[in-house]
Amino acid sequence: MRIATLAIVIILFWVGQIASIDGQKPTTQDSIAHWIALSNQEKLGITMRITYAKKALQHAQKEGTVLDKIEANTSLGTIALEQYDYQKALKYLQQASLLAKSNNLHKQQSETMYFMGNVYAYLGDLAQAQTCYNEAMHFFEKKKDTIAIAQTLNSLGIIYSKQGDLQKALTAYEDALTLFEKKGTEEYMTYPLNNIGDYYFHEGKLELSLITFQQALEIDQKYQNLRGERIVLGNIGWEYRAQDDYDNAIKMFEQSLSIAIPEGFDKVVYDGYKDLAETYEEMGNYKQAYNFYKEFVELRDSVLGKETQSQIAKLRVQYEVKKKDQELQKAEENVG
Repeated sequence: MRIATLAIVIILFWVGQIASIDGQKPTTQDSIAHWIALSNQEKLGITMRITYAKKALQHAQKEGTVLDKIEANTSLGTIALEQYDYQKALKYLQQASLLAKSNNLHKQQSETMYFMGNVYAYLGDLAQAQTCYNEAMHFFEKKKDTIAIAQTLNSLGIIYSKQGDLQKALTAYEDALTLFEKKGTEEYMTYPLNNIGDYYFHEGKLELSLITFQQALEIDQKYQNLRGERIVLGNIGWEYRAQDDYDNAIKMFEQSLSIAIPEGFDKVVYDGYKDLAETYEEMGNYKQAYNFYKEFVELRDSVLGKETQSQIAKLRVQYEVKKKDQELQKAEENVG
């Protein structure tokens, strides 16, 4: 089977943040709570969500409670993480963490620790990511918060997978899936399902991986989860390509691109063009392979330039993380 790097999914938001406005307790229009709620609506798009989150933070700083400030900073931090802007994510999440620690708000502190774990995971600091997740998990288990436990298990599974302990990763994914199902949160079952599909794929169990990916895709489409859908479609494309089912592979890659292009996911588009070029080459359709390879090359310099800047930013973030951790430790000691 071809060597492939499928996408495994960390849950970037906090489960419960993305509930429909209609399903929440009534909030006053033009209120901090309303703007925070809107900032967590994925369907609104990144630009609108940032606008609402910044508006919430601006008013929270003037007239809001500590919780308002924590929630607004957390929203901005999670949105920045969705954009892979680690520096901004760190800035906002560290501020939320400092406020939570200073005011002994353990629930909020645990949630920010989870998000900090996501930042470390993307930076490749797996040990620190695991420490953050475990610290958050300690509180969630103490409070018997089933949904939070499931979310953290899914993320820990990804850490185990990257550390090479695939069986431990599978167990974590399956436990997360069971807990999401138990609590009736079907829309979040897609994340561990996708990751379980990745496990089966790399174990060579292609029939099982395809079934699992399709289950995840059905959930994403049912709940209009574009981020989840584009990831799973790309993974299904690799699944079909591994079975030499090129027509279906191309269909999946093209569908993934149709979501990624308007959303501005350059790295996903870059990979999608490359996948299509290689697939057409394997089919012997060199004209189409060349066309997509040209698209790939045209975007490559831009993406690689961004990645170079990203590497510099990562080094800067890692320095800032250590610096902020020291500041938080000192603040905690002063509170104590």
